[in-house]
Amino acid sequence: MLKKESIKKEKIFYYKILPAYNVDEDLIYSSETRLPYGSIIRVNIRGKEVYGCTLENISEPKNISFSIKPIIELKIKNKITENIIKFIDWFSMYNLVSRGYTLKQFLPNDKIINPRKETFLKVNKKKIQESLQDNKLHTLNNLLEKKPRTFQQLLKLNFTKYYLNKILKEEKIIEEKKDVLYNFYNFKKKIKLKKLNKHQIKSYHYIKSKLQGKKSRPIFLDGITGSGKTEVYFRLIKDYLLINKQILVLLPEIGLAEQWVNRFKEVFGFPPLQWNSSILNKEKNKIWQSAIKGQPIVVVGTRSSIFLPFSNLAITIVDEENDISYKQEEKIIYNARDMAIVRAKISDSFVVLVSATPSLETYKNYITKKFYYTTIRKRFGKSVLPDIHLIDMKKEKGKIFSEKTKNEIIKNLSLGKQSLILINRRGYAPISICIKCGAKQKCNKCDVNLVLHK
Repeated sequence: MLKKESIKKEKIFYYKILPAYNVDEDLIYSSETRLPYGSIIRVNIRGKEVYGCTLENISEPKNISFSIKPIIELKIKNKITENIIKFIDWFSMYNLVSRGYTLKQFLPNDKIINPRKETFLKVNKKKIQESLQDNKLHTLNNLLEKKPRTFQQLLKLNFTKYYLNKILKEEKIIEEKKDVLYNFYNFKKKIKLKKLNKHQIKSYHYIKSKLQGKKSRPIFLDGITGSGKTEVYFRLIKDYLLINKQILVLLPEIGLAEQWVNRFKEVFGFPPLQWNSSILNKEKNKIWQSAIKGQPIVVVGTRSSIFLPFSNLAITIVDEENDISYKQEEKIIYNARDMAIVRAKISDSFVVLVSATPSLETYKNYITKKFYYTTIRKRFGKSVLPDIHLIDMKKEKGKIFSEKTKNEIIKNLSLGKQSLILINRRGYAPISICIKCGAKQKCNKCDVNLVLHK
Protein backbone atom coordinates (compact mmCIF):
# COMPACT_ATOMS: atom_id res chain seq x y z
CA MET A 1 0.00 0.00 0.00
CA LEU A 2 1.38 3.37 -1.06
CA LYS A 3 1.62 6.06 1.55
CA LYS A 4 0.19 9.43 0.66
CA GLU A 5 2.96 11.91 0.21
CA SER A 6 2.45 15.10 2.14
CA ILE A 7 3.24 18.17 0.10
CA LYS A 8 4.45 21.05 2.20
CA LYS A 9 2.96 24.28 0.98
CA GLU A 10 5.27 27.28 0.84
CA LYS A 11 4.22 30.02 3.27
CA ILE A 12 3.22 33.19 1.48
CA PHE A 13 3.50 36.62 3.13
CA TYR A 14 1.37 39.56 2.02
CA TYR A 15 2.47 43.19 2.22
CA LYS A 16 1.14 46.65 1.70
CA ILE A 17 3.77 48.40 -0.38
CA LEU A 18 4.23 51.95 -1.63
CA PRO A 19 5.59 51.97 -5.20
CA ALA A 20 7.88 54.78 -6.40
CA TYR A 21 5.28 55.58 -9.04
CA ASN A 22 2.62 58.23 -9.49
CA VAL A 23 0.00 56.55 -7.26
CA ASP A 24 -1.30 57.62 -3.87
CA GLU A 25 -2.59 54.32 -2.46
CA ASP A 26 -0.76 51.39 -0.90
CA LEU A 27 -0.83 48.28 -3.10
CA ILE A 28 -0.84 44.61 -2.02
CA TYR A 29 1.92 42.24 -3.19
CA SER A 30 3.07 38.80 -2.00
CA SER A 31 6.44 37.29 -1.13
CA GLU A 32 7.80 33.93 0.01
CA THR A 33 10.23 35.78 2.27
CA ARG A 34 9.47 37.75 5.42
CA LEU A 35 10.53 41.33 4.72
CA PRO A 36 11.09 44.01 7.37
CA TYR A 37 9.38 47.41 7.31
CA GLY A 38 10.86 49.80 4.74
CA SER A 39 12.62 47.13 2.65
CA ILE A 40 13.52 48.48 -0.79
CA ILE A 41 11.98 46.16 -3.37
CA ARG A 42 10.94 46.10 -7.01
CA VAL A 43 7.41 45.36 -8.19
CA ASN A 44 5.56 45.14 -11.49
CA ILE A 45 2.94 47.83 -11.91
CA ARG A 46 1.06 48.30 -15.18
CA GLY A 47 3.64 46.20 -17.02
CA LYS A 48 6.57 48.22 -15.72
CA GLU A 49 9.11 47.31 -13.04
CA VAL A 50 9.47 50.08 -10.44
CA TYR A 51 11.05 50.49 -7.03
CA GLY A 52 9.00 50.61 -3.88
CA CYS A 53 9.17 49.87 -0.16
CA THR A 54 7.27 47.55 2.17
CA LEU A 55 4.95 49.18 4.70
CA GLU A 56 2.95 46.54 6.51
CA ASN A 57 2.69 42.75 6.73
CA ILE A 58 -1.02 41.81 6.40
CA SER A 59 -3.09 38.62 6.47
CA GLU A 60 -4.11 36.95 3.21
CA PRO A 61 -6.76 39.09 1.47
CA LYS A 62 -10.16 37.35 1.11
CA ASN A 63 -12.85 37.61 -1.55
CA ILE A 64 -10.75 39.36 -4.17
CA SER A 65 -11.35 39.10 -7.92
CA PHE A 66 -7.71 39.53 -9.03
CA SER A 67 -4.43 37.69 -8.57
CA ILE A 68 -1.83 39.22 -6.26
CA LYS A 69 1.51 39.79 -7.98
CA PRO A 70 4.74 38.69 -6.31
CA ILE A 71 7.37 41.12 -5.10
CA ILE A 72 10.55 41.09 -7.18
CA GLU A 73 12.99 40.86 -4.31
CA LEU A 74 16.27 42.71 -4.28
CA LYS A 75 19.50 41.85 -2.52
CA ILE A 76 19.62 45.30 -0.99
CA LYS A 77 19.87 45.45 2.79
CA ASN A 78 19.11 49.17 2.87
CA LYS A 79 15.76 50.22 4.30
CA ILE A 80 13.66 53.36 4.14
CA THR A 81 13.18 54.49 7.73
CA GLU A 82 9.80 55.01 9.36
CA ASN A 83 10.60 58.73 9.74
CA ILE A 84 11.12 59.06 5.98
CA ILE A 85 7.74 57.37 5.34
CA LYS A 86 6.09 59.83 7.77
CA PHE A 87 7.80 62.70 5.95
CA ILE A 88 6.58 61.35 2.58
CA ASP A 89 2.99 61.21 3.91
CA TRP A 90 3.18 64.79 5.20
CA PHE A 91 4.98 66.12 2.11
CA SER A 92 2.45 64.64 -0.32
CA MET A 93 -0.52 65.91 1.73
CA TYR A 94 0.88 69.45 2.07
CA ASN A 95 2.19 69.84 -1.49
CA LEU A 96 -0.70 68.01 -3.21
CA VAL A 97 1.45 65.34 -4.86
CA SER A 98 1.03 61.56 -4.77
CA ARG A 99 2.86 59.60 -2.07
CA GLY A 100 4.39 57.28 -4.67
CA TYR A 101 5.82 60.16 -6.69
CA THR A 102 7.30 61.63 -3.51
CA LEU A 103 8.95 58.26 -2.72
CA LYS A 104 10.44 58.33 -6.23
CA GLN A 105 12.45 61.41 -5.20
CA PHE A 106 14.12 59.23 -2.53
CA LEU A 107 14.55 56.27 -4.93
CA PRO A 108 15.59 57.98 -8.19
CA ASN A 109 17.15 55.27 -10.42
CA ASP A 110 19.15 52.01 -10.57
CA LYS A 111 22.50 53.74 -10.93
CA ILE A 112 22.05 55.51 -7.61
CA ILE A 113 20.18 52.87 -5.59
CA ASN A 114 22.12 49.67 -6.39
CA PRO A 115 25.19 49.33 -4.10
CA ARG A 116 28.58 49.26 -5.82
CA LYS A 117 31.34 46.99 -4.57
CA GLU A 118 35.06 47.73 -4.68
CA THR A 119 37.82 45.14 -4.30
CA PHE A 120 40.38 45.86 -1.57
CA LEU A 121 43.57 44.00 -0.76
CA LYS A 122 44.47 43.00 2.80
CA VAL A 123 47.17 40.85 4.37
CA ASN A 124 46.71 37.13 5.00
CA LYS A 125 48.28 36.95 8.48
CA LYS A 126 48.72 33.18 8.39
CA LYS A 127 50.90 33.17 5.26
CA ILE A 128 52.66 36.53 5.40
CA GLN A 129 54.46 36.04 8.75
CA GLU A 130 57.04 33.63 7.32
CA SER A 131 58.07 36.14 4.62
CA LEU A 132 58.29 39.39 6.59
CA GLN A 133 62.09 39.45 6.33
CA ASP A 134 61.51 40.63 2.75
CA ASN A 135 61.69 44.46 3.04
CA LYS A 136 59.18 45.08 0.25
CA LEU A 137 56.65 42.70 1.76
CA HIS A 138 57.28 44.17 5.21
CA THR A 139 56.47 47.68 3.86
CA LEU A 140 53.32 46.39 2.16
CA ASN A 141 52.25 44.62 5.36
CA ASN A 142 52.57 47.87 7.34
CA LEU A 143 50.51 49.75 4.75
CA LEU A 144 47.69 47.21 4.61
CA GLU A 145 47.54 46.77 8.38
CA LYS A 146 46.65 50.46 8.69
CA LYS A 147 43.82 50.09 6.16
CA PRO A 148 42.98 47.86 3.14
CA ARG A 149 43.81 49.44 -0.24
CA THR A 150 42.75 48.86 -3.83
CA PHE A 151 45.01 47.42 -6.52
CA GLN A 152 45.19 50.83 -8.21
CA GLN A 153 46.14 52.60 -4.96
CA LEU A 154 49.06 50.19 -4.46
CA LEU A 155 50.24 50.69 -8.05
CA LYS A 156 50.47 54.43 -7.32
CA LEU A 157 52.64 53.58 -4.30
CA ASN A 158 55.24 52.01 -6.65
CA PHE A 159 54.25 48.35 -6.23
CA THR A 160 54.33 46.69 -9.67
CA LYS A 161 51.44 44.82 -11.23
CA TYR A 162 53.63 41.72 -11.57
CA TYR A 163 54.63 41.78 -7.88
CA LEU A 164 51.05 42.23 -6.62
CA ASN A 165 49.71 39.43 -8.83
CA LYS A 166 52.55 37.17 -7.62
CA ILE A 167 51.82 37.61 -3.89
CA LEU A 168 48.08 37.35 -4.60
CA LYS A 169 48.72 33.96 -6.21
CA GLU A 170 50.82 32.96 -3.19
CA GLU A 171 47.88 34.10 -0.98
CA LYS A 172 50.11 36.40 1.08
CA ILE A 173 47.53 39.08 0.39
CA ILE A 174 43.85 38.40 -0.29
CA GLU A 175 40.98 40.24 -1.93
CA GLU A 176 37.97 41.55 -0.02
CA LYS A 177 34.89 43.22 -1.54
CA LYS A 178 33.41 46.20 0.29
CA ASP A 179 30.58 48.65 -0.37
CA VAL A 180 31.75 51.92 -1.90
CA LEU A 181 30.98 54.42 0.86
CA TYR A 182 32.15 57.72 2.26
CA ASN A 183 33.02 58.34 5.87
CA PHE A 184 34.81 61.16 7.61
CA TYR A 185 36.24 59.11 10.52
CA ASN A 186 39.86 59.70 9.50
CA PHE A 187 39.57 63.43 8.82
CA LYS A 188 38.63 64.67 12.29
CA LYS A 189 42.20 65.55 13.30
CA LYS A 190 42.57 67.90 10.31
CA ILE A 191 39.85 70.33 11.42
CA LYS A 192 41.24 73.82 12.16
CA LEU A 193 38.46 76.20 13.10
CA LYS A 194 39.03 79.94 13.16
CA LYS A 195 38.93 81.67 16.53
CA LEU A 196 35.52 83.25 17.12
CA ASN A 197 35.01 86.76 18.47
CA LYS A 198 32.86 87.37 21.56
CA HIS A 199 29.71 88.05 19.50
CA GLN A 200 30.08 84.80 17.55
CA ILE A 201 30.83 82.84 20.75
CA LYS A 202 27.65 84.22 22.33
CA SER A 203 25.53 83.03 19.35
CA TYR A 204 27.32 79.65 19.25
CA HIS A 205 26.67 78.98 22.96
CA TYR A 206 23.05 80.09 22.59
CA ILE A 207 22.49 77.65 19.70
CA LYS A 208 24.26 74.82 21.56
CA SER A 209 22.02 75.37 24.58
CA LYS A 210 18.96 74.90 22.35
CA LEU A 211 20.34 71.74 20.68
CA GLN A 212 19.85 69.68 23.81
CA GLY A 213 17.41 66.82 24.12
CA LYS A 214 15.46 65.20 21.32
CA LYS A 215 13.15 67.99 20.21
CA SER A 216 13.84 71.64 19.51
CA ARG A 217 12.27 74.53 17.68
CA PRO A 218 14.04 75.77 14.53
CA ILE A 219 16.81 78.27 15.32
CA PHE A 220 17.30 81.43 13.28
CA LEU A 221 20.89 82.71 13.15
CA ASP A 222 20.63 86.36 12.13
CA GLY A 223 23.62 88.60 11.43
CA ILE A 224 24.78 91.46 9.26
CA THR A 225 26.77 90.68 6.10
CA GLY A 226 30.34 89.70 6.99
CA SER A 227 29.58 88.99 10.65
CA GLY A 228 30.92 85.43 10.44
CA LYS A 229 27.70 83.38 10.62
CA THR A 230 29.35 80.63 8.56
CA GLU A 231 32.16 80.28 11.10
CA VAL A 232 29.54 79.78 13.83
CA TYR A 233 27.77 76.92 12.08
CA PHE A 234 31.11 75.39 11.00
CA ARG A 235 31.67 74.85 14.73
CA LEU A 236 28.28 73.09 14.94
CA ILE A 237 29.26 70.86 12.00
CA LYS A 238 32.47 69.88 13.80
CA ASP A 239 30.56 69.06 17.01
CA TYR A 240 28.28 66.60 15.19
CA LEU A 241 31.06 65.07 13.09
CA LEU A 242 32.97 64.24 16.27
CA ILE A 243 30.04 62.11 17.46
CA ASN A 244 29.71 60.40 14.03
CA LYS A 245 26.49 62.09 12.89
CA GLN A 246 25.26 63.21 9.47
CA ILE A 247 24.99 66.90 8.54
CA LEU A 248 23.10 68.50 5.64
CA VAL A 249 23.84 72.07 4.51
CA LEU A 250 21.37 73.56 2.02
CA LEU A 251 22.49 76.28 -0.39
CA PRO A 252 20.04 78.04 -2.74
CA GLU A 253 22.11 77.72 -5.95
CA ILE A 254 24.87 75.58 -7.48
CA GLY A 255 26.80 78.78 -8.22
CA LEU A 256 27.29 79.46 -4.50
CA ALA A 257 28.60 75.96 -3.80
CA GLU A 258 32.13 76.35 -5.20
CA GLN A 259 33.03 79.29 -2.95
CA TRP A 260 31.43 77.57 0.06
CA VAL A 261 33.25 74.27 -0.63
CA ASN A 262 36.63 76.04 -0.87
CA ARG A 263 35.97 77.74 2.45
CA PHE A 264 34.94 74.42 4.01
CA LYS A 265 38.11 72.69 2.73
CA GLU A 266 40.27 75.44 4.16
CA VAL A 267 38.81 74.89 7.64
CA PHE A 268 38.13 71.13 7.72
CA GLY A 269 40.98 69.86 5.55
CA PHE A 270 38.67 67.78 3.32
CA PRO A 271 35.84 68.60 0.89
CA PRO A 272 32.16 68.07 1.75
CA LEU A 273 30.00 65.87 -0.47
CA GLN A 274 28.13 67.87 -3.10
CA TRP A 275 24.61 66.96 -4.25
CA ASN A 276 23.05 68.82 -7.16
CA SER A 277 21.97 68.26 -10.77
CA SER A 278 25.54 68.56 -12.12
CA ILE A 279 26.93 65.64 -10.05
CA LEU A 280 27.44 62.33 -11.92
CA ASN A 281 25.41 59.24 -10.96
CA LYS A 282 28.57 57.37 -9.91
CA GLU A 283 29.29 60.03 -7.27
CA LYS A 284 25.60 60.26 -6.31
CA ASN A 285 25.55 56.49 -5.74
CA LYS A 286 28.38 56.77 -3.20
CA ILE A 287 26.66 59.65 -1.39
CA TRP A 288 23.23 57.96 -1.42
CA GLN A 289 24.64 54.67 -0.06
CA SER A 290 26.57 56.54 2.65
CA ALA A 291 23.44 58.48 3.66
CA ILE A 292 21.16 55.45 3.96
CA LYS A 293 23.79 53.42 5.86
CA GLY A 294 24.25 56.18 8.44
CA GLN A 295 27.90 57.01 7.66
CA PRO A 296 29.14 60.24 9.31
CA ILE A 297 29.16 62.67 6.36
CA VAL A 298 28.66 66.34 5.51
CA VAL A 299 26.51 66.94 2.42
CA VAL A 300 26.13 70.38 0.86
CA GLY A 301 23.38 70.55 -1.72
CA THR A 302 20.61 72.42 -3.42
CA ARG A 303 16.92 71.86 -2.67
CA SER A 304 16.81 68.27 -4.04
CA SER A 305 19.18 67.10 -1.27
CA ILE A 306 16.29 67.07 1.22
CA PHE A 307 15.30 63.81 -0.52
CA LEU A 308 18.49 61.99 0.48
CA PRO A 309 17.63 58.97 2.68
CA PHE A 310 19.65 59.98 5.75
CA SER A 311 19.34 57.45 8.56
CA ASN A 312 21.58 59.29 11.05
CA LEU A 313 20.82 62.97 10.33
CA ALA A 314 21.57 65.25 13.29
CA ILE A 315 21.27 68.78 11.91
CA THR A 316 20.21 70.63 8.76
CA ILE A 317 21.61 74.11 8.12
CA VAL A 318 19.71 76.27 5.61
CA ASP A 319 22.05 79.05 4.46
CA GLU A 320 20.52 82.17 2.87
CA GLU A 321 17.12 80.85 3.94
CA ASN A 322 15.37 83.88 2.40
CA ASP A 323 16.46 83.02 -1.16
CA ILE A 324 13.59 82.32 -3.57
CA SER A 325 15.65 79.58 -5.27
CA TYR A 326 14.56 77.22 -2.46
CA LYS A 327 11.12 77.25 -4.10
CA GLN A 328 10.67 74.70 -6.88
CA GLU A 329 7.90 75.56 -9.28
CA GLU A 330 7.97 72.72 -11.80
CA LYS A 331 7.06 69.03 -11.47
CA ILE A 332 6.75 68.93 -7.65
CA ILE A 333 6.08 72.40 -6.23
CA TYR A 334 7.60 72.87 -2.78
CA ASN A 335 9.81 75.10 -0.65
CA ALA A 336 12.95 73.21 0.42
CA ARG A 337 13.47 75.45 3.46
CA ASP A 338 10.01 74.64 4.83
CA MET A 339 10.37 70.94 4.02
CA ALA A 340 13.73 70.83 5.83
CA ILE A 341 12.02 72.23 8.93
CA VAL A 342 9.29 69.58 8.77
CA ARG A 343 11.73 66.74 8.12
CA ALA A 344 13.80 67.83 11.13
CA LYS A 345 10.68 67.83 13.32
CA ILE A 346 9.62 64.35 12.18
CA SER A 347 13.11 62.86 12.58
CA ASP A 348 13.84 64.55 15.94
CA SER A 349 16.86 66.30 14.42
CA PHE A 350 17.68 70.02 14.46
CA VAL A 351 17.48 72.79 11.89
CA VAL A 352 19.31 76.14 11.83
CA LEU A 353 18.22 78.87 9.40
CA VAL A 354 20.88 81.42 8.47
CA SER A 355 20.44 84.81 6.78
CA ALA A 356 21.34 88.50 6.95
CA THR A 357 17.89 89.40 5.54
CA PRO A 358 15.24 86.97 6.84
CA SER A 359 12.21 85.99 4.82
CA LEU A 360 8.85 87.33 6.01
CA GLU A 361 7.88 83.83 7.18
CA THR A 362 11.02 83.45 9.30
CA TYR A 363 10.67 87.00 10.66
CA LYS A 364 7.07 86.28 11.71
CA ASN A 365 8.05 82.94 13.28
CA TYR A 366 10.84 84.34 15.44
CA ILE A 367 8.94 87.41 16.67
CA THR A 368 6.03 85.10 17.69
CA LYS A 369 8.55 82.83 19.50
CA LYS A 370 7.97 79.81 17.22
CA PHE A 371 11.68 79.92 16.32
CA TYR A 372 14.61 80.52 18.62
CA TYR A 373 16.59 83.61 17.65
CA THR A 374 20.17 84.81 17.95
CA THR A 375 21.97 87.61 16.13
CA ILE A 376 25.49 88.90 15.42
CA ARG A 377 25.59 92.67 14.99
CA LYS A 378 29.34 93.21 14.55
CA ARG A 379 31.41 92.37 11.49
CA PHE A 380 34.08 89.69 11.81
CA GLY A 381 37.71 90.87 11.85
CA LYS A 382 38.74 94.41 10.90
CA SER A 383 36.11 95.01 8.20
CA VAL A 384 33.59 97.79 8.86
CA LEU A 385 30.14 98.53 7.49
CA PRO A 386 29.87 101.18 4.75
CA ASP A 387 28.18 104.54 5.42
CA ILE A 388 24.70 104.69 3.91
CA HIS A 389 22.97 107.95 2.96
CA LEU A 390 19.31 108.24 1.94
CA ILE A 391 18.67 111.09 -0.50
CA ASP A 392 15.22 112.59 -1.17
CA MET A 393 15.13 112.99 -4.96
CA LYS A 394 12.05 115.23 -4.73
CA LYS A 395 14.40 118.00 -3.62
CA GLU A 396 16.69 117.49 -6.63
CA LYS A 397 14.20 119.00 -9.11
CA GLY A 398 14.03 116.22 -11.71
CA LYS A 399 17.73 115.47 -11.88
CA ILE A 400 18.93 111.93 -12.65
CA PHE A 401 21.70 112.19 -10.03
CA SER A 402 21.64 114.16 -6.80
CA GLU A 403 24.35 116.78 -6.24
CA LYS A 404 25.84 114.66 -3.44
CA THR A 405 26.02 111.55 -5.66
CA LYS A 406 27.55 113.55 -8.53
CA ASN A 407 30.18 115.10 -6.23
CA GLU A 408 31.13 111.70 -4.77
CA ILE A 409 31.56 110.21 -8.29
CA ILE A 410 33.74 113.18 -9.35
CA LYS A 411 35.78 112.82 -6.14
CA ASN A 412 36.36 109.10 -6.78
CA LEU A 413 37.43 109.76 -10.37
CA SER A 414 39.92 112.41 -9.25
CA LEU A 415 41.42 109.93 -6.75
CA GLY A 416 41.63 107.19 -9.40
CA LYS A 417 38.94 105.09 -7.66
CA GLN A 418 35.96 103.24 -9.10
CA SER A 419 32.22 103.90 -8.67
CA LEU A 420 29.38 101.43 -9.25
CA ILE A 421 25.90 102.73 -10.11
CA LEU A 422 22.98 100.30 -9.70
CA ILE A 423 19.60 101.15 -11.25
CA ASN A 424 16.42 99.07 -11.14
CA ARG A 425 15.87 99.42 -14.90
CA ARG A 426 16.96 101.46 -17.90
CA GLY A 427 14.49 104.09 -19.06
CA TYR A 428 10.90 104.95 -18.16
CA ALA A 429 9.23 102.14 -20.12
CA PRO A 430 10.73 99.13 -21.97
CA ILE A 431 8.10 99.35 -24.70
CA SER A 432 5.78 102.06 -26.09
CA ILE A 433 2.63 101.25 -28.06
CA CYS A 434 0.43 103.64 -30.05
CA ILE A 435 -3.02 103.72 -28.39
CA LYS A 436 -4.72 104.20 -31.79
CA CYS A 437 -3.13 101.57 -34.03
CA GLY A 438 -1.16 99.39 -31.57
CA ALA A 439 2.15 99.90 -33.41
CA LYS A 440 5.33 99.44 -31.36
CA GLN A 441 8.32 101.75 -31.59
CA LYS A 442 11.17 99.58 -32.94
CA CYS A 443 14.75 100.03 -34.03
CA ASN A 444 15.06 100.84 -37.77
CA LYS A 445 17.89 98.28 -38.19
CA CYS A 446 16.58 95.33 -36.10
CA ASP A 447 13.47 94.06 -34.27
CA VAL A 448 14.42 95.28 -30.78
CA ASN A 449 11.79 97.52 -29.13
CA LEU A 450 12.94 101.05 -28.31
CA VAL A 451 13.07 102.04 -24.62
CA LEU A 452 11.26 105.24 -23.69
CA HIS A 453 13.23 107.74 -21.58
CA LYS A 454 11.63 110.82 -20.06
